[in-house]
This record gives sequence, structure tokens and C-alpha cells, in this order.
Amino acid sequence: LGGGEWGIFWPHLTPDKAEVEVEALRERLSGLETPFAPGIKPVFVAGIARVDPKNPLVDLLVNAAHDGCAQAREQGDVRVVIAGSDERRRQQLEQLSTYVAKAVARDRLVLLYHDVKPLEPGAEALGARIIVGAEDRAGKLIPPLLFSQAVVNTASAFDVDLWTLRSTLQWISDNDEESERFATFILPLSRASLETDGIASIIINEFMNAPVPPSRICFALDDRAAHANLPEAVELIGSLREFGCRFVLGEFAGAQGDHVYVRELAVDFIEIAAAFQPAQGPEQRDLVIARSVNDLAHFMGKRTIARVHATPGTLEVLRKMKVDFVHDTAHAVRLRVSKDD
Repeated sequence: LGGGEWGIFWPHLTPDKAEVEVEALRERLSGLETPFAPGIKPVFVAGIARVDPKNPLVDLLVNAAHDGCAQAREQGDVRVVIAGSDERRRQQLEQLSTYVAKAVARDRLVLLYHDVKPLEPGAEALGARIIVGAEDRAGKLIPPLLFSQAVVNTASAFDVDLWTLRSTLQWISDNDEESERFATFILPLSRASLETDGIASIIINEFMNAPVPPSRICFALDDRAAHANLPEAVELIGSLREFGCRFVLGEFAGAQGDHVYVRELAVDFIEIAAAFQPAQGPEQRDLVIARSVNDLAHFMGKRTIARVHATPGTLEVLRKMKVDFVHDTAHAVRLRVSKDD
């Protein structure tokens, strides 16, 4: 899972039986000694999270594993923890994953955005972080974050990415004055797009058919997806940077161990993983992790983006950390083609 965390997926064990297996494994591992530090024994904690073995959404499974590890660490002396799972949310995502293809086919997708602003006055403005949402059968907007999470592991993820690029370019060209409020539009690219043959040529062709400078578009790649598809990500970034585009490495938590790949990717910005965003006091564990990720990104010559609900207190903490930009998730605003839309 990254760093010192490992996950084991048992599709046929109940939580009780899994707890017995994990405790036995933990005891065996705790008896090991490291050859480079005789007499010092490692400490192992384990978390257990229940998931649906038939669930195709890989991100849910990985997130459940991370949740189990996080709760285990927080419990201190308790070595094995069974983490709770959000059953309702899982069911919502499963239902939405079957709706994504229909939303694309029936033209029910919508464009929304969050503001991305510099934390220091007078610094370079960034712009709008594009979010893809969808309307349900009754025309009601599905929560954009929930819909975006459902899209990731579907066969329609590439179709959604392509629709997003085309629709954003169309909106910019149709709304020249309004679009000038934003220096840059940050668009998500899924793992499916990275794995699509000729994706750079497909994107360049879209630019050739729109009167929008490529320099106004910045693509966001998820850290895990980019790391898992490194050759494809390097090629895509290299091709589109020559064309004028910029890139964000999203959800970066520094968990891959070896960070050399980040230099290979040649991204312009690094987005600190949402799970580690500072939200409370200066002693908060997540604040320490966020600061280390921010420092690491700056050391590698990248500018940083924090994705948070931008309250005055949080903004002050981010300024002290010297984070460059804030992606304010408080309000998602719909991009409309005209005032009558």
C-alpha cells in the first residue's frame, strides 16, 4: 500500500476469522529481528476492514485497507483493529458505477469547478479545477465527488475524460469574457486515459479543433495511476508539455517510497493528498505529514496545491507551511453556456 503498509485481501473470511489470522501473523512477524540492528525488534499493528468481495471498485478496497491501518495506528497499544466500513456509500458507488455509461450516452454529464487560488497575494493565479458531475433521471444533480469516484473504475472513464476536455474547450471558446477570469483550467485524466493507445494524439487533435491555447489547460494525473503506468505517463506529459500544457500530480502522499519517478514525470504542480490535509491544531499527525509532503515537493522544484475546505484557520496554517495554492472544495459551481441555461 506504500511506505511500511501492506494489504492482504481474503475474499472468504469473516472479520472474526480474519482477526485470528492477522493476530497470528502479527505475532510471528514481531518475533523477527532486523540484521542491521541486532536486539531491536519491529512493532507491527494491523487493521481489518470489511469489503464486498464482488465489488469491482478497486479504489474502495484500497481505501478500506488504508482505513484499517489508520485506525490501528490511532489505537496505540491495541495491535489488531477492525475498522468500520461505510456500507451506504459503497452501495451508492456501486449503483452509480452502473449509471456512468448511461449518463454519457444520454448526455447527462455536467461541468462544475472549484476555485484554485494562490495563498500569497500577488502570486500567479491558477484558475478552475474542473469537476465532472451528472444529473439523475429526474434532472437532479448527483453529488459531484460521489459521481467522480464512481467513474474511476468503470469502462466509461476514458469517455468521460474526453467529454470533459471537449466540453471545457467548447465552454472557453463560447464564453470568452467569462473564461478570462481563469488563467488555467485543471482537467482530470483517469488511469483509463493513460492506458489508451495514442492518448496524446487524441488530445492534441482536440486542441487543433478548438480556438483555445493549450497553455490554458493543465491536466491532473492521480499519483497511484501515474506510478502504475509510469512509461505512459512520462510519454504523455512529455508530448503535451511541448504543446504547451501543464500537469498536476494529484493525491500525492509520498507513499511510493522511491520518489525518483516524480522527477521523471516532470509535472508542474503536486497536490497534497486529501487524507493528509491539515484541519485542526499544530500537533495533528496529518499536519506533520502534509508539511513533509509540501517540503518534499518544493525540494523537487514543484509547486504545491492543498485541496481543502478553505476556512480562515486552515488557510493560515497552509500559509505558514508555505503551500503555494489552495483548491477550495467548499462550493462546486456549474459552468453554464449562457445565463439562460
